[in-house]
Amino acid sequence: MIRLLLVITVAFSVIISADVSAAQDGKRPIMRCEKNFVDMDKNKDGKISLEEFSAVKHPCGDAEDLFKQRDADKDGFLTKEEFCSKGAMRGKRRGKAN
Repeated sequence: MIRLLLVITVAFSVIISADVSAAQDGKRPIMRCEKNFVDMDKNKDGKISLEEFSAVKHPCGDAEDLFKQRDADKDGFLTKEEFCSKGAMRGKRRGKAN
């Protein structure tokens, strides 16, 4: 019984340390971003329109301004890459201008 508890404790410790390591490497925010992209893409066409983007509250600023900052090719839609790009995360959220 003690051996089983030890194995479980060690396994749990490994999982926790891997989770912290992934977060430090910047992998978790991308995963969260990808989930947010899928959740926001209501019509499941693989891109987010301004209407879909604006339907969500954006505490970091005006939805239309944020959308325009992220829409790199100015086609009126956000791809997953545009939505999750590091450059898109700059600006009002960090107090820096783009």
